[in-house]
Amino acid sequence: MVSEAKMSSCCFNYLTIVSENATQITSLINDRLKNKNPRTGQPGIFHTNIDVIKQGAKGIKCMIMNYDQPNFVWLYQLVTDYPECRIWNNWHTEGGLHGVWIGHYQVETSKPEIRNIQWQELTNGEKNYYFLAKIPDV
Repeated sequence: MVSEAKMSSCCFNYLTIVSENATQITSLINDRLKNKNPRTGQPGIFHTNIDVIKQGAKGIKCMIMNYDQPNFVWLYQLVTDYPECRIWNNWHTEGGLHGVWIGHYQVETSKPEIRNIQWQELTNGEKNYYFLAKIPDV
């Protein structure tokens, strides 16, 4: 097996955010996912690390790239600031760490409910090692 030194790796976060309240989705997108126009203060274009996959009136799917792992504090803050939204984050790193983070606001308890699980899969280097070598002729 290939040994890799511990170093920072890119983390690819595939977020799905939905709400029955279209105003909450619009506010979340404008306040948290877009840059503000410096002259007007109005929402402008999406941050450079965000790639919108699909957007509707009551939901958005996007990919956000950052380093090492998801920004769990930011995700938790989204749930508390936008309690009518449900958020799913399927993520993986180049180092082989994968995970699923799910959050929504629990009305009955007046608290966010978070589920987070992660596991180790093959790193990019290990995938190359195991699967790029040609099969010898028999």
